Amino acid sequence: MEVLNKKSPLAPLQIAKEANIECAVRLNLHLSSSGELLEVLLKESSGYKALDDYAMAIIKEVPAYPPFPSTVDLKELWVEIPVLYKLE
Repeated sequence: MEVLNKKSPLAPLQIAKEANIECAVRLNLHLSSSGELLEVLLKESSGYKALDDYAMAIIKEVPAYPPFPSTVDLKELWVEIPVLYKLE
């Protein structure tokens, strides 16, 4: 969808809303036990590259995720999350 490739970071959201597009992106987040984002991968595309890229950019902007509870004995883990674009 060429119309979603705009320069403004909010442009994909605004255009999707105006075009009545609702979709979901599935991302895999690789997190360290301290809450650091080590990697983010696109697991399932929304069908719109600009919305996929926007979801990944927002995830990368989070300064830190919560550290693992002391009862979790892992150094790192992968978490799958959905990012939903819904009209309201």
